[in-house]
Amino acid sequence: MSFKINQKWLVYLSTFLFLSSIFIVLNEENRSHFLSIFLAYTLAFVAYFFLVIRSKSISTNYFIGLTIFTFILGIISTPHLSTDYFRFLWDGELFWKGVNPYDFTPNEIIHSKHFISNSYLKELHAGMGELSQTNYSCYTPLNQFFFLLSTWFSDSIYINTVILKSLIAIIQLTGMVYFIKLLKLLTIQVNKVFLLFLNPLFIIESIGNVHFEGVMISFLIVGFYYLIKVKIFPAGMVLSLAIQIKLIPLLLLPFLWCFIGWKKAVITYFIIGIGMLIVSISLLNSSNFGHFMHSIRLYFELFQFNSSFLFVLLQLDPLHYYYHKIGHYSFILSFTTFITILYLALWKKITLPKELFSKMTIAYFVYLLSCTTLHPWYILPALFLSVFTNYTFLILWSFTVFLSYSFYNNGNIATTNWLLGLEYVPVLILFVYEMVKGGLFQRFKTLYFS
Repeated sequence: MSFKINQKWLVYLSTFLFLSSIFIVLNEENRSHFLSIFLAYTLAFVAYFFLVIRSKSISTNYFIGLTIFTFILGIISTPHLSTDYFRFLWDGELFWKGVNPYDFTPNEIIHSKHFISNSYLKELHAGMGELSQTNYSCYTPLNQFFFLLSTWFSDSIYINTVILKSLIAIIQLTGMVYFIKLLKLLTIQVNKVFLLFLNPLFIIESIGNVHFEGVMISFLIVGFYYLIKVKIFPAGMVLSLAIQIKLIPLLLLPFLWCFIGWKKAVITYFIIGIGMLIVSISLLNSSNFGHFMHSIRLYFELFQFNSSFLFVLLQLDPLHYYYHKIGHYSFILSFTTFITILYLALWKKITLPKELFSKMTIAYFVYLLSCTTLHPWYILPALFLSVFTNYTFLILWSFTVFLSYSFYNNGNIATTNWLLGLEYVPVLILFVYEMVKGGLFQRFKTLYFS
């Protein structure tokens, strides 16, 4: 009896440590205070890991309640680790001014008569930073719908941010419900859903820092649920929404060819294409589509942040950090990644959902390694895919990737070689080990998830 009581109180202690550490990270007002942020994040991750490995003895309802509470913490906090939300609200406000966000850069219209006298808009403009001020919006039309709704009610940055976060939370909670249904459908222990939804990186970046990877993942969950049930039309429509949030899920589509067969895959592609077209034509046209694509290309041709393969190539090149070199190497890496993904997708028929998700996980991991810019929240979709597998290297990466916040102390330039090594080397070692041994999670499953 005493052992069970001790275990119960360890769960409560871990919960308290988890929530308090998450709260500290979310409310640190200066992202350059890396040591205090990373210490709190580490404590949150330790508590998360203990809760996850003890999930066999913890009820699903307890985890659901804990997830909802962390979402509330994220909703009420001000995003101090990211300034993207200023641009989100800016784009939303443009609609109410009758301006298409793809038609002008913020700097092109901030001095017009409808903007220069508005202190609220001036604060949004100042908060988004120089990079966003000088470029067209790179956020998809479906994202713009969220921005529009969040700016409907007030001219308060905090209130509108809370509304935007609440919309994200609603979608993500819906995604969690479907995730549990999908795990049951695949006869996987349902508490594995919290490997994603209680991961500190997911909580901090999706709702806390207002990044839409969590929304995209939620649409992917629903889409895969209907795909596994061979309901092609709803699967295609929901997958088109995921792509409309972030374009990256496009790289997962080739895997459908060998999983559901080429005929159903073609129908699914057609439905996805129609869904994307319907959403896109509401805002994008022949005159501003180039603006949208130009902003997206910037991240692949000019910028380098927290990259792995690109960083190594630039260090070996005597002309490293020249913009044209980044574009040159990014093309090589993109082409190599494209070929690798096609090989993984089309090499042989995929008969089981587990095999599908395993291949997708590896493909997404390869893509992330080839990125020229890799912010912490970029790895969340790969973490989601790995939940269906026995791989743990992405859980490790969800911890080490937070080291990239240290680069804000170095002028936003990722030149701290040893920190990059601390982030990537353990993950790559574990990745190779799990490719050979088949994943570590099977051992944890026997002890804690069965």
